[in-house]
Amino acid sequence: MEGLRFCKKCDYDLQMTRDALEYIEKYVEKIPEDMRKKEDEYQHCLEICSGCDKLLEGTCKVCGCYVAIRAAVAGRHCPSEKW
Repeated sequence: MEGLRFCKKCDYDLQMTRDALEYIEKYVEKIPEDMRKKEDEYQHCLEICSGCDKLLEGTCKVCGCYVAIRAAVAGRHCPSEKW
């Protein structure tokens, strides 16, 4: 697991709860339009993430972010440089 960081507060054995997913969706919706990626670009990033071996329950094992949030913000990039 060289090069990977893990959030010490998280228990990766637990799956994302419905509440957590709803929170992330609402958070993304509240990102101001001028700070958000276009929908097609956002979906493209999520598609790439969904096939990544470093994705675990919606979280990036490289940086610890929720990929749905990182992918939504304009100017943010994949820490593994996949998008």
